[in-house]
Amino acid sequence: EVTNSLMLLSKFDSETLQTTYQEERIDEIIFTAYEKVVKAFPKLQLDFSIKGVADPKLTLFCSAQLIEIAFVNLFKNAALYSYHPEVNVVIHESSTQLKVFVSNRGAALGTNDQKRIFDAFSRGENATETIGSGLGLRIVKRIMDSHRATINYQADLTQSRHTFVLIFKESSE
Repeated sequence: EVTNSLMLLSKFDSETLQTTYQEERIDEIIFTAYEKVVKAFPKLQLDFSIKGVADPKLTLFCSAQLIEIAFVNLFKNAALYSYHPEVNVVIHESSTQLKVFVSNRGAALGTNDQKRIFDAFSRGENATETIGSGLGLRIVKRIMDSHRATINYQADLTQSRHTFVLIFKESSE
């Protein structure tokens, strides 16, 4: 799967990739990604909510295939590194942007691990007993970059909560 993701990303430069973008519903992409991950991690629970504007559109001009890969990676990490296999997803839409918060509870990451979280082949100290390549979050970051969107990591050490915030600007498309 990592190889397929990397090949798909390398096949296109950002400008070529954007010619394949279509208007897609972010909630549908999220549920499709969850359905794929839950096959490998059947105990993974999804807590999903929508906030923000009264009548959200929930649409992005994007590559659904790539955005789905990003969520699959985030959900797999939640399944692998959570105290309890649960992922919380909150979509918050405003007039200028759509934010998706993906969070789970798990062992705290050290300061150095937090700084390197999106680096290729970076594996945290909490991953010593888990098989992986250290490429998943790097792939997510590249996908977000290719969509001119951002991803940030936030740690709440008091509640052992890890949150990834994906921010998509409203497109003029």
